[in-house]
Amino acid sequence: MLGQRQISPDEVLRNEQRLFNLHYFYGLDEITLANLMGTTMDARDNTLNMEALEQNVLGNYTRRHAAQNKVATDSKYTLSELQKQGQQAKFNEQEMQWLTDSQRYLPVDYLNDLKQKKHGYVAKNEIRALKDLQGRYIFSNDVLNILVAYITERYEGLTQALLDRIANQWAQKGVQTPVDAIQQIRQFQTAQTDKAKTKQNNRYQTKPTKQETVPKWAQPDYQAPKETTTKADQNQVDQLLKKIREGRGE
Repeated sequence: MLGQRQISPDEVLRNEQRLFNLHYFYGLDEITLANLMGTTMDARDNTLNMEALEQNVLGNYTRRHAAQNKVATDSKYTLSELQKQGQQAKFNEQEMQWLTDSQRYLPVDYLNDLKQKKHGYVAKNEIRALKDLQGRYIFSNDVLNILVAYITERYEGLTQALLDRIANQWAQKGVQTPVDAIQQIRQFQTAQTDKAKTKQNNRYQTKPTKQETVPKWAQPDYQAPKETTTKADQNQVDQLLKKIREGRGE
């Protein structure tokens, strides 16, 4: 087909990686991709305009029937095996649904389906960010679907920075299956909950009060000491009283 359009095999090989990324991400078959390549070739020298091709493929995708589901074929386990693992891990209803959905969709289709359920739509920058991550071949499509489901539920949208941050954490933790991905989400949420509780407890924790020394006279069993007068003191008092009386003429 490309030969009929005067596009040489060397031109295809020169852009092989980018063409394969488009095929892999969007699930395009060879005929569809060849037709799209033919509509965006540079007629002056029969070369491929890859930037125009990527835009054309993106536009073609947004026009396709969004309800079409395609099976991700690169899963390491069958759905029944994943469900059994999920039951053993005591996944809740939502997590089990994520496992099921991870086997039914391509990531870009799953993102579109989830956005439609929230009465939204997939922005072009979200598709580019997801395509970029998928093109690195770090995770299988079913793992990417768990990532899409988690971000769509927790955040307003996909961003390149957000995808890279979570994907990097998962890669370092050795995530390889959808079950691994959900367990990572669980661990993260548990850690966040524990952190919030600790912060709240520290906020309301009472500070130790300073112990004030209570004076003896303020104590309940305080008794005033009895005054004692020495003989010398008494003589002095007597002398003062004598002077006072003499001054009065007594």
